[in-house]
Amino acid sequence: MTRKEICDFINRELTVATGCTEPAAVALTAATAREYMCAPIEKIEIHASSNMIKNVMAVHIPGIKSAGIEYAAALGVAFQITNFLRDVGEDLDRGRIYLPTDELASFGVDRELLGWCRSTGAADPRVRRALAYLVARTRAIYRRAAPGIPMLAPVSRACVATAFCLYGGILDEIEAAGYHILARRVEVPSHRRLAVALPGLSRALLARARHRPKTLRTVPA
Repeated sequence: MTRKEICDFINRELTVATGCTEPAAVALTAATAREYMCAPIEKIEIHASSNMIKNVMAVHIPGIKSAGIEYAAALGVAFQITNFLRDVGEDLDRGRIYLPTDELASFGVDRELLGWCRSTGAADPRVRRALAYLVARTRAIYRRAAPGIPMLAPVSRACVATAFCLYGGILDEIEAAGYHILARRVEVPSHRRLAVALPGLSRALLARARHRPKTLRTVPA
């Protein structure tokens, strides 16, 4: 199929939905609205069905008690902000800013200043201070999430711990670059990724072997 045929098919078969209360859609709507507001959004009202609330209350993480939900949510936020920091330059190229604009504004940073740093490759002390603040805040969220990792089932604990370490390593690289990350995308070096991932893989495989369900053998009559 040609590109036009694909686009025509999508436009014909898909319908834009309104009133969606999926959490990511609500967050994206609020973030988009914030870009056009002159002040922070103080309140969002969502009218959701009782079924949605019931389903949310039933969510749990296998192998841990309900208290682990808070740690999982914190870790998800930390991972996502880390992604936003790492990809800030590339997101600007796409006309997007996922970092909290109100917090950037408190340091005198706006879309125009970020775009100027991206296009010229120049550093600006206001941007550096804003990014340093966001990195420090993200590290605090990681610390809040850390107690949840030992609560995980052994078969999944090593994988999450590995991701925890590698994503934290992205923040290390941002700091090592002096927060000059708009002109280039920082990455955790391959040797460090291997040093963290290989032991993590070994622990994960060992845990799976130890907790593998026993196979019942039937004896012919």
